[in-house]
Parts: sequence; C-alpha cells; structure tokens
Amino acid sequence: MLLPPPPARAATVVAADGVLCDLTRTLADGLITVICLLPASQDPHQAALRPSDRQVLAQSDLVLVNGYGLTPALSKVQGRRPQVAVAELAVPNSPSFEGAGGVRDPHVWHDPRQGAAMVRLIAERLAPFTDQDSRLRSRSQLAAGVLIDLDAWTVRQIATLPPSARVLASGHRAFRSFALRYGIRELAVIESFSTAGLLRPQGLNQVSDALKRSGARVIFPDRLPPSKALRRISQRSGVPISSVALVADGLAAKASYVDTFTANVCTFVEGQGGSCDRAGGQQLARRWAAIR
Repeated sequence: MLLPPPPARAATVVAADGVLCDLTRTLADGLITVICLLPASQDPHQAALRPSDRQVLAQSDLVLVNGYGLTPALSKVQGRRPQVAVAELAVPNSPSFEGAGGVRDPHVWHDPRQGAAMVRLIAERLAPFTDQDSRLRSRSQLAAGVLIDLDAWTVRQIATLPPSARVLASGHRAFRSFALRYGIRELAVIESFSTAGLLRPQGLNQVSDALKRSGARVIFPDRLPPSKALRRISQRSGVPISSVALVADGLAAKASYVDTFTANVCTFVEGQGGSCDRAGGQQLARRWAAIR
C-alpha cells in the first residue's frame, strides 16, 4: 500500500522590522509562514542579532529588509537566502535628508502611497512561494486600496491646519517622506543643531531661535519620557513637549501600520491646533485588519 506523500512544507519568509512584518502578514497570513525578526516596536536602527535570529535567517526561503540603512545589523549577514531591500526597490528615489550629505530617508512608509508601492513589491516577491496566487493578488489590491484611501484621509486632516502651523518639530530626522508629501516643514531640533550628537550652547541657542520662529506649538518626542536634550530645548525655547510621542521607526506596540499611521497624524494635527477625524482613521484600520 502506497502512503500519501507528506504535505509540502510551507515557505518561510522573514520580515526584518515591524512595518515590513505587518505588510507581509497582511498579504501572506495563512498562505506563507511569516517570521518577524524584530518586535514591532523595536528600533531597527539599534537592533542586534542573536544567534537564534541568525538561525532563523539561515533556514528561511526569503528575507525582506527595508533597505536604505534602516537595519544595519542585517547588512552584515551573509547567506544563501535571497534578501530583498523592499523600500529601495519600491521607492528608488526616496528623498534625501536636508543637511545630511545626501543620505536618503529609509522611513518611506510615512507616505502611504509609498507604503502601497511596498505592498505591491512584497506581493510580487511572495508570489513564487505560494500556489494561491489569486488570494495573494486580491489581498495586495485591497491593501494598496486602503493605503491610497489613508493618503486621502491624511490630506483632509492636514487641511485643518493653516499653512503657518504645518511644521513638525521632533528630535530626529524621520519624517522627511511625510513632510514632503503633505507640505509640512520638518524641523529636527537635535540632529539639525548638534555636533557629533552633542548639543553645545551655540546649537542650543540656534535651535531655540529656530523653534520660536517656526510656528511649532509643540515638540514631538519619539519616546517617553523625552530625552534630556529635548527637555533642555523645550525649556530654552518655551515650546512645550507633546504629551504624546510620534512613532518614527516602527509600529506602536500591538498596533498595525494603519493604526500607527493614523495615530501619528492625529497626534501631529491636534498638537498643532487642527482637528482630526479619528472615527475615519479607525474605519481605515478596521478595513486593514479585515484583509487577512
């Protein structure tokens, strides 16, 4: 009696960071095994690989990374598995940071249209690893559609701010793509006025003056409690620090890409004196969650 062949092993895809993990799982859940290398809320810039991470990478069929230097630890990994730099391929002309010597912004997902381009590229690279191409294609179309609608929703929220209030003051450069898409001035108060990471008295005076002239009502931290440098800048300039942080480098804990993005938009708009349609943002998040 012939025994039936063993079931084929599901392909395993590793997604390097929180944003890529959510995009990939939204497309591939139930079709392909997706392993998230970093916790969703972990800063990919500072991540270090453990021996178990290297084993996971070695056993995977495909590794998805952001590119543009977002996860330096992965740039040193050598292996036989194909590694795809999703953001670099989907958004080959990511904007350069001002005053950073031509360094390109790795945080391309802060423009949802670019997030939609990442979705389409991920779906394309996943297709060879599943025989359910129609389901993958359908999910890709739905996901891209949500992100295009997310972009339109964001335009409406930004429109509640007068042009003079469309300034985003934060500690570090992370919102270049967001700022360019929505006509916002990005003011990175630490990175733009520090030397080798140190905020000297002259730099403190310069950033304080720039803040006072900028139209910023608050400074948005990327973590709470805010850093000592950010507190010094706030005290010197008289511009308060927002009580709510903006998520710059990944996702909020236990939140999706759309959850995180809409929360960031509302935090920014309301912090600068505008109004935000939170119910509309929640509806988009529910549509995103329903794709799987």
